[in-house]
Amino acid sequence: MDIKVRRNGVFYDRPLPAVLGCDGAGIVVETGAAAHQFNVGDKVWFCHGGLGREQGNYAEYTVIDDRWVSLSPRPFHFIEAAAAPLVLITAWGALFDRGGLQAGQTVLIHAGAAVSDMSRYNWPS
Repeated sequence: MDIKVRRNGVFYDRPLPAVLGCDGAGIVVETGAAAHQFNVGDKVWFCHGGLGREQGNYAEYTVIDDRWVSLSPRPFHFIEAAAAPLVLITAWGALFDRGGLQAGQTVLIHAGAAVSDMSRYNWPS
């Protein structure tokens, strides 16, 4: 998504500059009065902003409604967590919304690949 925005421009009629970055991951540093799901220090991931309407996640800090945030899976480093949300949302939509996948059904995915040992990349925590 970020490549498309850089190539074609933002999706909304707002003045530039715009902070890009749809997917994000980080640590909660502050919560508002209405936020009850997360605590300061929680590792989270999210897909929000970066299309020209809201500030994107290339910013050092972002403010986001807690409806669009989830706790990051424990084994994920920040780089993995920040790379996954839009990809997973797209896969979910393809399988369940468009494909009609139901509980108990099985899916065979041809040409799928995964890295079994992420530690060899020496990514920071």
